[in-house]
Amino acid sequence: MSLLFRKSRRFLNMLEVHPLYKAYPYRIQASDCLILSCIKMESKKSIAYGHNAPSALFDVNGKKIAVINGHTTSLAKNHQRRKRQMQKLVEKASRHYMTADSIILVGDLNMHLPLEEKNIIDLHKYARAGGFESEECVDVWKELRGEKDGYTYDSWNNAFIRALRPMAENVELFANKPIPRSWGSWISESPVMSKLFPSDHFGILAQFKL
Repeated sequence: MSLLFRKSRRFLNMLEVHPLYKAYPYRIQASDCLILSCIKMESKKSIAYGHNAPSALFDVNGKKIAVINGHTTSLAKNHQRRKRQMQKLVEKASRHYMTADSIILVGDLNMHLPLEEKNIIDLHKYARAGGFESEECVDVWKELRGEKDGYTYDSWNNAFIRALRPMAENVELFANKPIPRSWGSWISESPVMSKLFPSDHFGILAQFKL
């Protein structure tokens, strides 16, 4: 789950009393992204790629699984910059987690344009360039949704977006319940944000078979 800490430590302190935060005691934060886990992390690392991405290695039923949470530059005009950022992030992550069985990249990748679909297809090439033996990249959204378009960036229901400047049918969303106003006095100071959501995107919950 990618959380935007625009209020930095003040916001993080608020989240520490959230039930979701307590249920996942193992965590790593880098820049504006966070990984929460109920499974102990074998190791964790912040990966620089223009921004900083938190990453962690887990042992799940004897398999080594690396998870990276990225947040690439937004806006359609920056698609070339996003491509470079993703290439750098995946290559560096693959170099660091070369011995992992699988690498899972999640986050707010900000892909606005149809031509950026190729960036996802090419991820395994970037992984191989980093030394990770990857034959393919599996796009979880397409695995769950097929070729249907969709989005998690819902400016109508998520007031966090309006303060910063659809629900899918067969994936489960999380972090889509607002944090009570009483948890942060600065919420009431905002003319737009009467409710505080953990991120400007709702989360996608996917179950992996290992």
